[in-house]
Amino acid sequence: MLEALLNAREELVDFHYIARGKITPQYPHTQSTYEVWKQGSNIRCDWKLEPAGLITSVITSPDSSYVRIGNSEVLRVSESVARNYMGEFDIKALGLALYQELGNGYTVSEIVRSLQRQKGVMRTKQIKDGLIEIEYGPLPEGEVRVFRIDPSKDFAVLECIEMIPGAEAKMLQKASIEWDSFFGRWVPTRLELLRSGVIDRSFSVEWVSINQPIEWAIFDPQKAFESSRFFVTESNGKFVGETIHPVAPKRELFGRATTIAIGVAFVIGYFLLRKFKRTGS
Repeated sequence: MLEALLNAREELVDFHYIARGKITPQYPHTQSTYEVWKQGSNIRCDWKLEPAGLITSVITSPDSSYVRIGNSEVLRVSESVARNYMGEFDIKALGLALYQELGNGYTVSEIVRSLQRQKGVMRTKQIKDGLIEIEYGPLPEGEVRVFRIDPSKDFAVLECIEMIPGAEAKMLQKASIEWDSFFGRWVPTRLELLRSGVIDRSFSVEWVSINQPIEWAIFDPQKAFESSRFFVTESNGKFVGETIHPVAPKRELFGRATTIAIGVAFVIGYFLLRKFKRTGS
């Protein structure tokens, strides 16, 4: 079942979405707008915190990664550093991911493989409305995870519950996910994560495109960032030196005002010269 779920998620290759709401528990009193473009192995994320309005932009690719915070200079950093700035979660992992996976950016593949490596017992049963319930456990801390999956919707995970089993069972975390069909695929449109009875994350997802071409300029730092200064840093953030200078626009020999003045002077001189010739003759 998890293998079929993984295969369905991996069919989301290229996409563009916008998530809005309480995305980062580090900022409990702020709302975020989190816009992500992915084309192959290239990813761009623009992350805006409200009400401050501060935008962090991150572009990652196999060759290089860039970060810009607010109106600061653009930094070229390692991919791991860029992902720390990005705070990226794998949108394809929603439903399987709880607090620790969301916070560390685990991919759907990493989560599935981790569950498959567990030595605990897996129980599967069919419940109402054709849903399938899968239980994994006990996990390393004695907890179990229960997934409620709808196979008819590309194996959409509707609920993921982590709990301590027993006579006095205790729920540790619960993720509830809403799904909808866009561009022929079932994708998550809302997540609410409860942790110790408190809402840890709650956000909606607007899908702009799925498996459609994305304009390459989105991932080009020269075009994406309106900055005249690019810097390169080491992984520890130590400044190394200036590395990229965007091409400056061609400078005109004369400014617009100067050009107009020269033109006016030329016209006046022309008429004065004609008048002088007529008078002289």
